[in-house]
Amino acid sequence: EYTATITLSEASTDFAVGDLTLVNATATLTGSGTTYTVTLTPVADGTVSVTVPAGAFTDGAGNLNTAS
Repeated sequence: EYTATITLSEASTDFAVGDLTLVNATATLTGSGTTYTVTLTPVADGTVSVTVPAGAFTDGAGNLNTAS
């Protein structure tokens, strides 16, 4: 397993594990506001990656996120 911290510049109320793009991994996401922890579990041997595409979630003012 791999763990990473995701820090947002503005608090979000709708950031969820489904907003993540995963390669060769499953994920769990915990946290709220501006700080989240993602735990990645590899599906098979090889490279694991996680990204967040632009427009996946919003901040409190309704602004969409930029890509990670």
